[in-house]
Amino acid sequence: MLGPPVTCVLDSEGICLPVTALQCVQLNGTLLVLAGQGPHFQIYDQHGQKLLSRRVFDAEPVHGIKAGADPDVQSKTHSITVVLWGGTLVRSGSLTPLDKNDGNELMELDLSLSGELTSPDWVLDVELLPSSILLLTAHNVLVEVPTTAESHLKSLRHDSLPFLKGPGAFLYSGNLCVANAELIIVASGTVFGEILVWTCSKKSNEHEWTPIVRHVFHGHRGSVFGVAISQRIDLEGHYVRLLASCSDDRTIGLWDISDCDELVQPPSSSIALIETGFGKPTRAEQSQLASAWGHQSRVWGVEFVSQETTEGHSRVLLSSRVRHLQTDADCLTSSLTVSMPFKVVTGSSHSLKHYLILNQHECLATTDLGELFHLRLDRGRLEFDRIYKSPAKGSLMLCYAEEQGIIFLAQQVGGLSALLPDGKTIIPIPLTLGCGISWTHVASEVARGVSSPTICLVTVLADKQCIILWLTLDNMTFRVKQTTLQLPSTFIITACRYNSTEEVLLLGSRAGALAVYDQLTHEVVISREPCCLRHLHGTDVVTSITSLNRSLETTANSQKPMMSFLTTGRDGTYAMHDLTWANFPGGRTPQITTIHTSSPPFGPNIEGAYFAPSDPTLPTGPLDLLLYGFRSTSFVVWNETQQSTVLSVECGGAHRTWSFQDSRVSIHKTLDIGQLNGGAKNFVWTKTGRINWHSAQGPSHSVIQKGGHGREIKTIARCPSNFNGNIVATGAEDTTIQLFSLKTFEKSRNRLNDTGPVGQGDNTTFQRIATLRRHTTGLRYLLFSASGDFLFSSAGCEEFYAWKLTRDAPIITIGVVLWDIMPTTEEDSDARIMSFDLFEIPGVRMNRPHEGHAGGEGIPEEHSPVSYILGLAYSNGKTRIVRYNPSTVKGQGSFETLRDLVYGSFCVMQAFFLPPRMFNRQPMDIQLDVLSAGTNGFLNLSSAAVAVVTDGSKADGAVSVPLQVHKSHQSSILSMDIICLGPQTYFVATGGDDNALGLTLVSSGASSTATPGLESSSNKAVSPLSEQHGCSGPSGDRRASSISDEQHRNKTGARRFRTIIIPRAHAAAVTALKLKQLARTSSRVSIAVITAGNDQRVRVWIVHVDIDEDNPVSAVPNPGTAHNSNNVHTTGVNWDDPTCQAIQVQRAASSWTAVADVSGLEVVAEEGLTRDRPAFGGTDGPPRISETDRSNSTAVRDPAITTGEDVSGSSPAYGATAEGKRTTCSYKILVVGVGMEVLSVKWNTTVAKEA
Repeated sequence: MLGPPVTCVLDSEGICLPVTALQCVQLNGTLLVLAGQGPHFQIYDQHGQKLLSRRVFDAEPVHGIKAGADPDVQSKTHSITVVLWGGTLVRSGSLTPLDKNDGNELMELDLSLSGELTSPDWVLDVELLPSSILLLTAHNVLVEVPTTAESHLKSLRHDSLPFLKGPGAFLYSGNLCVANAELIIVASGTVFGEILVWTCSKKSNEHEWTPIVRHVFHGHRGSVFGVAISQRIDLEGHYVRLLASCSDDRTIGLWDISDCDELVQPPSSSIALIETGFGKPTRAEQSQLASAWGHQSRVWGVEFVSQETTEGHSRVLLSSRVRHLQTDADCLTSSLTVSMPFKVVTGSSHSLKHYLILNQHECLATTDLGELFHLRLDRGRLEFDRIYKSPAKGSLMLCYAEEQGIIFLAQQVGGLSALLPDGKTIIPIPLTLGCGISWTHVASEVARGVSSPTICLVTVLADKQCIILWLTLDNMTFRVKQTTLQLPSTFIITACRYNSTEEVLLLGSRAGALAVYDQLTHEVVISREPCCLRHLHGTDVVTSITSLNRSLETTANSQKPMMSFLTTGRDGTYAMHDLTWANFPGGRTPQITTIHTSSPPFGPNIEGAYFAPSDPTLPTGPLDLLLYGFRSTSFVVWNETQQSTVLSVECGGAHRTWSFQDSRVSIHKTLDIGQLNGGAKNFVWTKTGRINWHSAQGPSHSVIQKGGHGREIKTIARCPSNFNGNIVATGAEDTTIQLFSLKTFEKSRNRLNDTGPVGQGDNTTFQRIATLRRHTTGLRYLLFSASGDFLFSSAGCEEFYAWKLTRDAPIITIGVVLWDIMPTTEEDSDARIMSFDLFEIPGVRMNRPHEGHAGGEGIPEEHSPVSYILGLAYSNGKTRIVRYNPSTVKGQGSFETLRDLVYGSFCVMQAFFLPPRMFNRQPMDIQLDVLSAGTNGFLNLSSAAVAVVTDGSKADGAVSVPLQVHKSHQSSILSMDIICLGPQTYFVATGGDDNALGLTLVSSGASSTATPGLESSSNKAVSPLSEQHGCSGPSGDRRASSISDEQHRNKTGARRFRTIIIPRAHAAAVTALKLKQLARTSSRVSIAVITAGNDQRVRVWIVHVDIDEDNPVSAVPNPGTAHNSNNVHTTGVNWDDPTCQAIQVQRAASSWTAVADVSGLEVVAEEGLTRDRPAFGGTDGPPRISETDRSNSTAVRDPAITTGEDVSGSSPAYGATAEGKRTTCSYKILVVGVGMEVLSVKWNTTVAKEA
């Protein structure tokens, strides 16, 4: 039976790609940033607003941008010339500002581009001449394109263009410099580390250029990745021209090429022979002025920035860049640092000990003599005066109650005083302490809409007793109440926070513990014993506690936690926690649950955290989480939300006196207050007997466009649960996992368009919500649990982690905690877990955790809601079946190895579970079928029966593990997906390193006894596989004797494999694929196979499989019908096999993707199902939805599918359609590799009536 006609369209809807070209220009006095990102050309203003976006190439990224006119003249021109190139394609045009009459502050631009010119070779650099454009190609050839015909570039033939050959070499980089109308200087960096400098000159009355080789430099030990020619530079009265270069060896070189400005007579043979890298090298020219090394990675580009002259000395500034795939573009700002010796301030040899920054202009400092100094930063000068001298000796400690504007002065020998808001009046506070104060801190905070005159001051006395001083200012006198705190043993306070609304005091300790005091008010004389959680931050100091007041809607919900807070520590992590209460007859007991932990990259010394508006102009807008601390010898402010460094100051390290304040927000650590007052970040510190004050107005840079990973993405997974949008997780070679929220808006004009500007902004937003750092090697695979509560990740060195997710976390949307780590079998194992699959089984009784465990957040329960069976594919030729029992306490989950399936010496790349078959309940016997694939091109099907017990004891092992192997590809199987067609029938799609697409039907032997087999080479023998030393498979050195396929089916009920191979499905390896069921009738299933490969093509294949409801693989098509279309060529198929005749394949769509090195794809959204008229006999109800599609995943990944269950439903995006009806549907797929791209797949089909 012929399949229904299908029309399919692939369209790009959103990108997150590396910035491959960047240039800044001035247009009418406005600074513009021109960026190339994939095939898109984008323009931003100096504030980061996107002014224009245009797709300029159909299937080529933008590699370079050249803007005409001199920078000194650009501000007076009305338009500028722009040349864009990528690969061998070049387009030129003009950029013109439009007159605005609508009052819009954003500049409106018109970009007029010519057609595409295909150059004879890869273009490395472009230079503009008055009447032509010069192109430097990868084989050191200059091509001249006349600009008079720029509107007809597409009609020009590159072989008709004038060209000029330079020294023969294969170039990695190049740079052109027009010295004057008669001289062009060319610098070329070769693959073999040479730098060639040659010139093209002509006289005024000549039309042809004459090439001359001027220099051949050898100085790099690797390929030359970048070269840059400077303008003529005045160095102490002498004009010179310099050449800068960077290389694979991480060095930057500087060369003198001043003689290139002089015209010389060309020799008889102007083009010299160049080194090829083979044979004995000749003596090279040595005129390198300088060489420097400072980068930790390869340097990919270098350019001259500016020229400075200081005290009679000239300096040349160079800017270099390293390889970084994150798609960020930055704008720099300025800062100020002042310094003054202590002796000038104190008038003696005594140093300043404590600092307290009040605002961006004022700071207080103390000495050991009890002196208090007021420091002011005024116009770059540091002014000071002494405002207080204590009558008693001993240093002063400072703390600030910002709401009341009161500064408390605590003395180690003496009492407590207060500096009132006028800055002059100091009054003593009446206390009877009996000893001095060793530590004090203001713990009170301000809740939304609540103001309290009482200040909570946590104080530690010299005798180590801890008290709370409740201070209320009344008519210039403090009323004092005192509460004695009962501290846990060995508890030394380092941080505190008091929530007056919940009457809760939180204390952090030097050993990483947290103490919770409940129902604590000023009426309490002696506190109760606190609830102490040990090792919240390991054994390191808890440095700060910040309250996270949730929204009013959240707190009004009684089922939500009543209090949330954030802690930072010197273990290099910050954590968010929920505090709830359990009611008991004796009262309520606080319970702490950690909902999010993360480690920023700047180092282990995290000293504090605060929140600030993402946009400084919108104080009530979204908030960013900022962390500050020390990295090596620098003080760093890190924006965790934006994943960028806000401030970095070289100060000498953490072991010194310091103070920091961001004046955009209040100094207290509460989320609700955020007052903008200048936006300056101030850092004061002590170094070498001097006080230093650094003030930065605004951030060190602003992110114009947010990026993603720093290296290529290797895996992607979509969360089946809806966390306020589509959530996807990506893992990359940079060892991090990132969670993104995808929000799709109305599509803008994003296609190739030559007739004007396009929509402003992307139509799909990649909003990064979390970055997970713990892996030490590149990620290999990610997978969410069906409920979305867990994310599992695998990497090299047998790293396998379970991350727990929490919905509705404050500020960050989703909280993630590394919940459990699977132990490795070998301490120094280098095996990689290439992929894995899982299914859930009912709750298993958990053993109660040990009390006081180091990682024991939460209260243990008697039962875990679910446990997981994992199938892990290892690179050392085995698949391991593991049972994971998560606990309600972090770090207490168990991993139990049920079976090791050893295949041989090849790498197992893929592993999938077929839906398990469950037999008994007590204990529960599960028949596991593991379908795996590896580098030998075979499909391996292993079966094992395991017993899952419910009392936490060991499970019984399987008696035997039969193995079936089936030849599918010539070499490695790089991608695989599977979908269920019936109770015992599966459709498997595989993508191989042989560029082929394999379509395989796997069915039970009992249902296909009358179907003839394929050749023996494609259906291997079956043999028993023991626990550790089974059949090694096709590539192994241990093989059991062959038995007939029929004999094995009769004895073991083995599966039957039938494969159709589509060779040359892609022009390169098929590295990613996904299956989606489109439609289903009683006689046919339609499946979409979406594939992507290293040829940067995404293709959609429509596969129709004739089925029978009682026997899904026994249907036989009508004789004489064609079973492939669109010139799809199949091979290795016996067309007399009814199973193979029942498959029809059509290539429905093919599109280029801007993502290079594609490694994965995922269906992230299913949209609008439309029909010509209602299906199901005219009913308007929703289509049937099977368990297969309820979590937007295939049937194999859904644990609810078991033997005999009805899987005849259809996808909600396509639905089960009535015969003869036309249906349209759309999917959104996310392609990942070097970057990310969202593609829309739209198709419509007419389901044919049954014959």
